[in-house]
Amino acid sequence: MGEAYAGLLAHRFDVILGEDYPGGQQVVRRGTDRENLLRDPLLLVLPDHGPWSRVSSLAELADAPWALDPDATRTGVWERTYLRSSGIEPWIRFDTPDPLLQVHLVRSEHALAFAPGIIASEHLGGTRPVRLPRDPHRTLYTAARSGAVSHPSLLAFRAAQLEAAGMVTELPGLGRLTG
Repeated sequence: MGEAYAGLLAHRFDVILGEDYPGGQQVVRRGTDRENLLRDPLLLVLPDHGPWSRVSSLAELADAPWALDPDATRTGVWERTYLRSSGIEPWIRFDTPDPLLQVHLVRSEHALAFAPGIIASEHLGGTRPVRLPRDPHRTLYTAARSGAVSHPSLLAFRAAQLEAAGMVTELPGLGRLTG
C-alpha cells in the first residue's frame, strides 16, 4: 500500500480503493483522508460434495489442500496467519490471487479456499460457503488527498461506492465452523 499512497500524494492519481485484513496495519498517511466503505466477512469455501463438504470444525481440515493467495500479498498473509493461529499448517496446492479461480478449484474438489463475502451471492454456486470461527472481516475503504475531500468528483465516487456497498447482502443462512 506504500506505493499507492506515494502515487496519491504525488498526484499520479486521485483516489485509492484499499482493503485491510484482521491483524494487519490500518494504513493512514498524513495528508490523506480515509473513508471506510464496507465491512466484508471472510468466508471459508468448501465443495458442496466430497470428503471436505460436511466438516464442522477447522481442525478437520488439517490435511486439506488449499488454494491461497500468494504469500507476499495482504490476503495471502492473512490466510496463512489465520490457519496457523487455528493450529493448521496449510498444504498450499495452488497459489493464485484470482478468487474466481480459487472458487473453481473448490467447486471441482481440488482445494479449499477463503473468499470475501462480497462475491458470495454471485460466484459461489456449487460450493458451500461457511462463516469462520472468530468471524473475521476485511474493511474496504477509499483514501484521497486531504485537500480534495470536498471535490465534487471525489464526493460522487465515494457516494457511488457507498451505494454499491449498501447492496451487499448480509448472507443469511450460512453455517459456521467451530474452532
